Amino acid sequence: LKKYEEDILKLSNYNFDKTLYECNNAKIKLGGMLKSVSTKFDRKDRKFAFVTLESIKGSLKGIAFSSVYEKFQDLIVEDNIVFIEGKIDCKSKNKSGIVLINKVEPLKGLMEKKAKRVHISFSASQYKKETMQKFKKIASQNTGNCELVFHISDGNGNSKKVRSKSLKVSHDKAFINQVKNNCGYSKVWVETC
Repeated sequence: LKKYEEDILKLSNYNFDKTLYECNNAKIKLGGMLKSVSTKFDRKDRKFAFVTLESIKGSLKGIAFSSVYEKFQDLIVEDNIVFIEGKIDCKSKNKSGIVLINKVEPLKGLMEKKAKRVHISFSASQYKKETMQKFKKIASQNTGNCELVFHISDGNGNSKKVRSKSLKVSHDKAFINQVKNNCGYSKVWVETC
């Protein structure tokens, strides 16, 4: 899981800071490893699965009902590293809960598929010709499929968003670190869909 930690943290919307019970009915997106998969048959003799997904900061239980299991059964296998989407369901009062899974995707390559924009925030005072030249050089060496969006603040609480019309960049960690280290822009983030 360590290999996918950054992607899991960026793509997930649940980080175990609250119990599932506190998030009842919320939509959940989480990546991790399927530590256990137990298949059963429903009343209509269709296969479904109970799973335990182990993520970076904890683990949770989920269920893939027959329609979901049928669609994603090749991915719902013990030790597979996956990304799930679903809804939290806490019908009991025991403060536990379960995720009603509605989608399963392989985690490998998912960030490339979901990354849409790279955002860079800086103040107008940081906008210098030399810095922008450095940035353009780094960006041209790290082309990709992500739109580039600048957030420029004037120091008085006003901010302007500027989208690059010509530059498409990579979302990868090496590019983000180069921008932070060489250009002095500390606020850089990737927007996903």
